[in-house]
Order: sequence, then C-alpha cells, then structure tokens
Amino acid sequence: MEKLARQAGVSRGRDVVLGGRKNPRFGENAELLHLESQLFRYPSKPYEGECSNIRIVEAANPREEVRHAALAIRRLVREEDYCYRDIAVIAGDLGSYDAYIEEEFAKLEIPVFIDRTHGILLNPMIEYIRSALSVVRNHFSYESMFHFLRSGFSSLSEEEIDVLENYVLAVGIRGRKAWSSLFTKRSRQLQDREDAADTLAYLNELRERILLELSPLMEKQQTAGGHVLALYRFLVQNEAQKKCVWMSQRFAVQGEPEREREYAQIYRLVMELLDQIQELLAEEKMGREEFADILDAGFSEIEVGIIPQNVDKIVAGDMERTRLRQVKALFLLGVNDGNIPAGSTGGGILSDIDREFLVQSDYELSPTPRQKMYIQRLYLYTNMTKTSGKLTLSYTRSTSDGKARKPSYLIGVMRKLFPGIAVESAMTGMSLEQLESLPDGLMLLTDRLRLFAADKLPVEQEEELFTLYQTYEQREAWSRLCELVTDHVFLSYENTGLSEKIASLLYGRVLVNSVSRLEQFAACAYAHFLKYGMTLREREEYSFEDVDMGNVFHGVLEKFSDALTERGLSWFDFTREEAEELVGEALEAYAAQYGETVLFASARNEYMITRMRRILNRTVENLQYQLKKGAFSPQDFEVSFSVAEDLEAVNITLGEEERMRLRGRIDRIDTYEKEDKVYVKVIDYKSGNKSFDIVSLYYGLQLQLVVYLNAASGMLQKRYPDKQIIPAAVLYYHVSDPMIRNDGESLSVEEIQAKLRSELSMTGVVNCEEDTLDLLDQEFSGKSDVIPAERKKDGSLSARSSVAGTEEFHRISEFVNEKIREIGRSIVAGDIRVDPYERGQQSSCMYCAYRTVCGFDARIEGYQMRKLELTKDEAMERILETVDGREGKEE
Repeated sequence: MEKLARQAGVSRGRDVVLGGRKNPRFGENAELLHLESQLFRYPSKPYEGECSNIRIVEAANPREEVRHAALAIRRLVREEDYCYRDIAVIAGDLGSYDAYIEEEFAKLEIPVFIDRTHGILLNPMIEYIRSALSVVRNHFSYESMFHFLRSGFSSLSEEEIDVLENYVLAVGIRGRKAWSSLFTKRSRQLQDREDAADTLAYLNELRERILLELSPLMEKQQTAGGHVLALYRFLVQNEAQKKCVWMSQRFAVQGEPEREREYAQIYRLVMELLDQIQELLAEEKMGREEFADILDAGFSEIEVGIIPQNVDKIVAGDMERTRLRQVKALFLLGVNDGNIPAGSTGGGILSDIDREFLVQSDYELSPTPRQKMYIQRLYLYTNMTKTSGKLTLSYTRSTSDGKARKPSYLIGVMRKLFPGIAVESAMTGMSLEQLESLPDGLMLLTDRLRLFAADKLPVEQEEELFTLYQTYEQREAWSRLCELVTDHVFLSYENTGLSEKIASLLYGRVLVNSVSRLEQFAACAYAHFLKYGMTLREREEYSFEDVDMGNVFHGVLEKFSDALTERGLSWFDFTREEAEELVGEALEAYAAQYGETVLFASARNEYMITRMRRILNRTVENLQYQLKKGAFSPQDFEVSFSVAEDLEAVNITLGEEERMRLRGRIDRIDTYEKEDKVYVKVIDYKSGNKSFDIVSLYYGLQLQLVVYLNAASGMLQKRYPDKQIIPAAVLYYHVSDPMIRNDGESLSVEEIQAKLRSELSMTGVVNCEEDTLDLLDQEFSGKSDVIPAERKKDGSLSARSSVAGTEEFHRISEFVNEKIREIGRSIVAGDIRVDPYERGQQSSCMYCAYRTVCGFDARIEGYQMRKLELTKDEAMERILETVDGREGKEE
C-alpha cells in the first residue's frame, strides 16, 4: 500500500482501527465471533464457553473424509432447514479431493459446483490439431495417423476408421508415399473374398477423404505466419467451429454444463492463440517441429472454467480461487501438513541477498516464503470467517495410497483457541443407518448380497438385507438394476451347449477338420466354438513372427526338394555348395511373394532372411546326414491327404448322417522296402520346441503325428496292397540353429559338429524292434544322434528312449482314431463347454486369444480347470486299456 501511494504521489493519512462492535453477521454465534476476533492474533484468548458450532473431524483417508462431510450436509439440509446454497466446501488441496467430491456427493444426490479450472491440452479439438500436425511432421506414421482419425473431430466415422485400420495393419501401410498411392495390396482376409475389388475401392475412397482433409497442412511453410494461415485454413475447411458448437449442444442436452462450456469456448481460445503467434512471430522462420512445440506450449497454458448454472448448489473449491458469500456452514477439508500451509514449489534463481537489494527498486518480486505464509494465513482467515453458522475442519491420517499424514498446525491453533473442542472420528464403513439415498445404498446392497451368496452374512443382518433389497426391487426406476446386481452376485456358469440342429447348421453334416482344430477342441471346446464356429479372428497385422518363420521353413524345404528333382539329384548326393545355392534360390523366391513382401518391409525382417538362410543351410545338411545314417529314403514331401476320400484314416463316420473329413499336409514320408514289408517313417518339421508327449496324446492335445502316420500308412497300403506296412517312427525335426555351450574346453570342428547333430536329433517315438532300429540308424550304439533312442552298456534300450513296439503303434493308432471320432461326435452334438485344462505350469488359457471373450474365472461357481495329472506310464496304460476294452465289446 505504501509503495502504491508513493507511485501515485499520495501521502499516507492517519490509520483508523475499527473495533469494539460486534459483527451482526454472526448474530448470537459466540464461537464464530470469537474466531473472527482471535484467529492468528498474538496473544490469543481461549474461548471459555461450550463449543457446538465448530467441529474438528479426523478421518482415515480422503474418501472417508468427503463422505463424512456429505452425510453432515444431508443432515443439515434435512434437519436444520439449510439450503444447499448456504453451504460451502473448501479443500486444502482441491486436486486431491475433487474426484471424491464428485463421486460421493452424486451418491448422496447432493448438487455441487466444483469451482476449478482445467487445461485444454487433452480436449478432442486440441488433439485434432496436434495429431494433424503430427501426421505431416512424422510422415504419415501409423500411430500419428490413427491418433488423428480417432481424435473425435475427423471426417470418418468410427466404423470407417475400424475398417481402414484393420486394412492398414494387415498390409503394412506406412509413410506418406504409401498413403498417397492407390491401395492395391490384398490382406489374407481379402484374398478369400469375392468383393475384394469393391472393398479396395471403398478403402481408397476413405484414403482420398483423409488426404483432402489434411491437404492445407501438407504444403511446406517457411515462417510462423505461414504455419498459422495453413492451420487456420485446415480448421475452416474441416468446419471445426461447427463441430465445437455441435459438441457443446450435445453436452447441454446430456446435462453436462462443464463440458458444454468448455466446447463453447475452445474454438475462440484457439483462434486467440493463433492471433498471438501471428502478431509476435509472423515473419519468424520456423519449421513444423518448432511451430508444433510453440502451439503445445500455448495450449498447455490455457485453462477454462465455468460459473454455476443452478443457484441452489453447494460450492466446492480451494482457498485461493473460490470466493464465498452468505455462507452458513463451511467444511474445510484436507487440513493436513503439506496442504495448509501448502508445500514449497522449489527455490528461485534469486538469493535472499539479491532480494534485499532489489526490494528497494521499482521491480516487483514474487513473494518470499515468509510472505507466502502470511498470504496463506490471510486466505485461511478469510475463508474460515465467511461462515455465519457452522464450521467443520477435517484432516486425514493417511493419503489415498496409504501413506501416513500429519494434521496441519491449524488444528493445534484451533484446539488452543477452543479448548472445549473434542476431535471426532469420521464414521467408517457403511450401515443401513447411514444411507441417505438410493444411489448411495447400491454398494451396501451389493456387498451384503455377495456375503449372502457366499453364506458369510451374519444372521442378524439378513433381515436388513431383505428390507434393502425390497426397497430397490419395488421402485420401477431401480428394479432392473437390482435384478442385474443380483444376477451378477449369484452368477454361476452352466454349460447349455448348442442343439444338434444349430450345430448342424453351423458346422454342416460333413465336418472338414484339420488336426489342429481337433486339438483345439480337446484343449477347450468353447475356444473351438469361437474360432471355428463363430469364426472370430485376431486382427491381422503386417509383421513377421515365429509362426511365419515356420511357414517359410516349410515352403523353402518343399521348393528345395523340387529343385533337387529338377537337377536330377537326391537327398543323398548333393554337395554342400549345391545345397547352399538351392536354399538361397528357394528362400529368395519364397520371400519375394510371402505376406505381401513383409520380409522386405524393414531392416529387422531383412535380417531374418539372413538368419533363415543360415538355419536352412544347417537343416538340409543335417537332414542329409540323418538320411545317410539310415536305410530309409524320402518317398514324398508335403503330401496332402485332404483329397483322399476313400482313405479310412481321414474319412470318419460319426453317425447316420454325419461324417468327418480330415485335411492336412505331411511334411515328409520316408520308406524302406524289405521283401513283403514296407517300413514307414513320418517326419514333421517344427520351428518351435514341440516334442511328442503320450500324455497329451491321451487327452487329444497332440494327435498330429499319429494321424499323419495313419494317413501315410493308408496311402502306402493302397500303393503296395500285397505288402505289410510297418510303422517305424513318428518324428519331429526342429528346424533351428542351436548354440553349443562351451565350458572352457577346447573343441575341434568334428566335436562341435557332433554336439550340433546331437542337439538336432529328432524327437518323437520309434519302433523298438531291433531290425527297425537298425534301419533308422545303422550306426546305433550308445546315444543316437538321429532318433530318440539310447542303449545301455548291455545293449538294451535305456528308460530315456522314446520307443514303442509294432503292436503298441497299432493300438495307439486305433486309440487316436477313436479319439477323433469322440471329438467329432461332441462337435456335431453342439458341445461348447468352457473347459480349459491345466497341466503343471501350463494351461490352455495361457496364450488363448479368446480369454476376454469367454470370461473364465475359477472363482465363479461352475467354472473349473481340468487337471491333467497322469504320468507317461499311466497314460500309455489307459490307452491300451481303452483299445482292449473296445475290442472286447466288439467281440
């Protein structure tokens, strides 16, 4: 004041101190009158009478503190004839309390206006501008493009954006050039559709609309003024102002005044910011990046606020911003250390000595910490003395996340000033007596119903529960919600399945199944239904993953075999140089057409070609080595048995009208002819670490190898009708390039090769008869580096060998045929039960794509994991028992 007087040339007059009269605003309220005269006075006089209009409340956490205040407000309105406009709520830190105030006051149906401002940085209009600039700046990257499209202000509908995004992800549209060119690539889904051309035309129409929308921003600008004008043309062309008006009207209809006012102001605020940039920086040379940074800085500083639209509302705010008048009851929340006084915001660049030097100058300095303390005390005094009726101060023992908190110094000041005040505890929990409204009681109803459903509700509370339930059920507006809550609380899973008629319409009378589909059903019938019945698919993405690598391996090995035949070579006589040449040619040819050239889409994927070439070179070299060690010769590669209609192993009768036709492709069939016998070996190439497991076979989770053996045996029996087909082996070959661990020892090249071959030996099951083992590995002694077999010192097979006799092979084949028939009958019967399995640390839910669809939860009654706990010996014993029992019934 003195400084202002000096600047104005006005002399200081005589100070006049008013006092000696009672403030009529407080009437007979002696406590508040004493508070006004003594708060922050030194020395202060303690109040000697009883204190009924000032209270101090301790709560466990902010939510409990707000709920206690809300309940007190309801009582004031109901019992003491207060209006909502007579009451105010002030928070020491409004940012920590506003969400709780909104939620708890809404539950108790208390109208409240929260006096706050909020930034506009995340407003859809602002996101529309920022993301549009980001699209151009980041050269039409996927992330920036769909951030722009999903901002809420783009010209495309949500459905159009979904269709476009699925396509862009599937074929890898990236960059301005790709968006500016005609969309011609076909995703895997489009390749199977008859309307593919129409769909591409539709997608190109959407693409052109996006380019037109962004066109004002795509011209290169040199100055800030040029960027401002381009952005202005962009907003005008795309009718951003009309969209803001429409959004404002929409929120007005929905009864959301805060959002209504925000959208009513947002366009004007953006225009004002652009005007400021134009005035200050119009001729400044500037790139897109710098202009976007300036815009972001401007947007981050803009805040919007609203005024209350309804008179009879409680005003909730903070000490500094909110201005109160004619308040009869005030609730001061968050009276904790760190809120009152507010925590320090950090030091400045001026030291105390600098401040002392500058304080005598004409420069205005920000308040010192001491000055800030007095300013805060002024705000406290102003707010606490506004109320003319009741004052409640409350603090919490902990934060929302459980950290301990101390009360503010103000609590001590008030207790000294009013010794008769006792600190009250906020009511904890929730009871029937506390309920003030129907929305507020819904949580109590849900909790009590949940305990009742679990048979944990105390008997004395059951009558209260029934009363509460009837209260909601008998009101038309709440009866449906009450029914939904009850249904969810007593939720249980019951397998209803599909009727045979619906299953027939869904799958047809002839099931055309792959083996992997049968294994999917065995893993979980519901996942099978979603995948093959409802044909739900994960979104296709333009990427190269492990499954794609497996596809490339299969394709290249097939091309390699064909190339050997074309050159008049066999698997036994090609050289290493020839193998590398043929593998390189096959890989380049396959990579050029695989997945819309996905292997050339990035440096990472191109490196994958180099890696796969190395793995495939190792693979063909090792496959040749394994063949040379045995007597078998490759008979067929990539053999499809889908068209073999008269093959019993793949054409299975399920009922009078229903049949199942299996389709699949066998990677390799090796044979050896000997007099009146033909030995058959089936090999499946795998890029993962899958190994044959008899337990998984028993449960139907691993049928592939045996089905392939049955199909191969059937085809060979037709080719050699006068000879006996002997199953020699079913094997997995893992296409990989393993790393050899060296524990410090020096290894020769031959020793390294031996270790690699041991790592790459095939897994599966082989025929344990000696003549068959000799055919599979003619040098078999000790541990074989070709087949999963090992001899002990006495020549017998060790327990680590994976073997079965000819008769056991036949019985396993019969068991698999019956298992397939069982699964097929369950499918046509409409079985869609949610029955995932669990085995050790693995379960069918672990990598299931449909986990969010089925809703499986072991805590819900009716849901249960199948425990697969058999050992290998127990599984084999049950397989044999099943086959023997079936044969006994047939006899």
